[in-house]
Amino acid sequence: MKRLIVNADDFGRTPGVTAGTLEAHLSGIVTSATAMVLENASGDGIREAIARAPRLSLGLHFMLTGGRAPASGAESVPALAPEGKLAANAAALPASIPAAEVRRELLAQIARFEAYAGRRPSHLDSHHHCALHPSVQPVFGHVAEELELPVRAASLAAREALRGARLRVRGREHLAGGEPFILLANHSSHLDATLIMCTLPDAWQAKTGVGAARDYFFDVWWRQAFTAL
Repeated sequence: MKRLIVNADDFGRTPGVTAGTLEAHLSGIVTSATAMVLENASGDGIREAIARAPRLSLGLHFMLTGGRAPASGAESVPALAPEGKLAANAAALPASIPAAEVRRELLAQIARFEAYAGRRPSHLDSHHHCALHPSVQPVFGHVAEELELPVRAASLAAREALRGARLRVRGREHLAGGEPFILLANHSSHLDATLIMCTLPDAWQAKTGVGAARDYFFDVWWRQAFTAL
């Protein structure tokens, strides 16, 4: 049984993110990744992963946010994409979303993943934790159960809710008590690395390296300056 799964989100967001994730898997400790199939670089990235990294567990990073066009077609999900694009972030999602639209978009993204990879995703999680939305979580769990796909829960409450849908979720109970282990955030936000470094003892900081995708974190001057800190 695996004791530690190191998952890298946002696979396929940019060529740099894809290259970094594959390098971290082939030469590092990353064992799993989830792909954003609405991003332009995702198709090439997924095909490259299938060819070069057959042992990488490659799943779907379900997107209802990020401002991209939906996989199912905007006309078929008017509540999710009222102006042809998905919401920019989780706070911009409607308070109530028709279950049929959530299901349609989730299945469309799974189908797109299958078209790129030639197989189903190994597991599911969600961008900006959109699966925690009260209209999304039940549908997310039921589709995962129907397709027998594991789900990475974003919180203890989400884990219990998914178990309520009879979905098995692997979590902290698989960490052996008393042994060292590594905790990783869902994915690094602009402040995560800085805050984590500030909490480390000086001796640990000197031995810790932080990596960032050049074509995202260094694309504009303000993000480049902040990242360089």
